[in-house]
Amino acid sequence: MTPRSRLALIVVLSVVACGVLAVGGVVGYVVWAQRKISRDVSYQVTGTARPLQISYVPENDPYQRKAVEDGRLPWSMSFHTETMTAKAGVAVTLAQEETGTATCTLRVDGKVVATETSNPNSRMVLCFEPD
Repeated sequence: MTPRSRLALIVVLSVVACGVLAVGGVVGYVVWAQRKISRDVSYQVTGTARPLQISYVPENDPYQRKAVEDGRLPWSMSFHTETMTAKAGVAVTLAQEETGTATCTLRVDGKVVATETSNPNSRMVLCFEPD
């Protein structure tokens, strides 16, 4: 085998190897993106305030936010999901003149992962799944 043909063979093998790695990477990413994450999520908001809005991450579309306008307390929502890949979360916005408090609680698989209570200096309460 001449040096020139040896070089050509190395180039061809390198290109084939890169193609195999690229296809393997794409397949690996698709499998990762479609993985099932089975879990139970529960949102709860309690307190004496009258929230202006309660927003939350829904189970079927983690890139959207759903909102309950003029929510009344107590408020809760629970669901089981096998496809939610985004972090669960709920946000409570209180009216500007509201003097009561609101507490949000987030449970994943029955465990409290976040809980927060409003204070007089903030009109918003956030509960999101930690990293």
